Amino acid sequence: MDLREWMAEVAARNELARLSGVATELEMGALTDAARKIERPRALHFADIPGYPKNYGVLTNSLGSLN
Repeated sequence: MDLREWMAEVAARNELARLSGVATELEMGALTDAARKIERPRALHFADIPGYPKNYGVLTNSLGSLN
């Protein structure tokens, strides 16, 4: 299973939050930290990151999902 397949499976289980337009400075880290502290943490996929090409993305908290 590749990462895209894994993300599709996690999304189907409602364990993936897709976020766009989030800045890398402070915001991405703060959202990741907050997400890991909730009862049912989700993986976070950041897309359309300001200052980066459209096809770039970041996946965080992948080990916090699929408990």
